[in-house]
Amino acid sequence: MYINTISMLLTANQVAAISKDKLTAERIKQFCRSGRLPATKVGRLWLIKESDFKKFESTPRANGRPKLDE
Repeated sequence: MYINTISMLLTANQVAAISKDKLTAERIKQFCRSGRLPATKVGRLWLIKESDFKKFESTPRANGRPKLDE
């Protein structure tokens, strides 16, 4: 059970590598910091559940630069 949970966690770099939208690791981290992408910070790493990323990726986002509030 524990091993299955760990194998489903991805780092921001891993998420960027599989992103269909070609998001960078830094952009993934920005989404994590703002709370738009659920994640847990462990040390310097952001750990993201694969299922949360798939849900995040399937939701539409506005084009262009983000507002300064984010």
